Amino acid sequence: MRFSLPIIVLLFAAGCYNPDVDVAKRAYETSRLMNKRVKGIDTRLPPPEMDKPGPQNPDPKKIAEESAKITAFKVEDIMVGSGALASKGMVVYVRYRGELPDGFVFDTNRRPNQDLLSFTIGDGSVVKGFDRGIEGMRVGGRRKIYVPADMGYGPDPMPGSRIPKNCPLIFYVDLMFVSKPEE
Repeated sequence: MRFSLPIIVLLFAAGCYNPDVDVAKRAYETSRLMNKRVKGIDTRLPPPEMDKPGPQNPDPKKIAEESAKITAFKVEDIMVGSGALASKGMVVYVRYRGELPDGFVFDTNRRPNQDLLSFTIGDGSVVKGFDRGIEGMRVGGRRKIYVPADMGYGPDPMPGSRIPKNCPLIFYVDLMFVSKPEE
């Protein structure tokens, strides 16, 4: 509670409520300013980065070859953060890219003018492997998550998506913020 007023003032000072400014840029700048003022929070947050485009269409042959390599859930920390810990029940705000094993990008929010994805860890609003892969990250961290088919969409991919049945997934995730559900 003692940080509530300074954070509100900081948000106004950072221009967080200016609708003409890109949401991702506002979030990044606000977090950078907050990190300078609050002890114990990581000041090395990665800037939002735009990804190189992947293949235009999924390649079934290459997916089959690469899928054989992803049989178990696996997490690789690309950059370990030192901010707040993402744990079950916490609301997380992430920038991510979801790929098929052949590099086809099926979903991303790393394009210009896209909002951060937010969800509560453990509430089932995202695929099981994505949820589990973020748990244990710290703000400022960047992670690659290998999700086997049974922890992804399995035999029932989303209607209209280009994700094949029983296809493993790969996510690249930057953890930007963590908060308690009531905040």
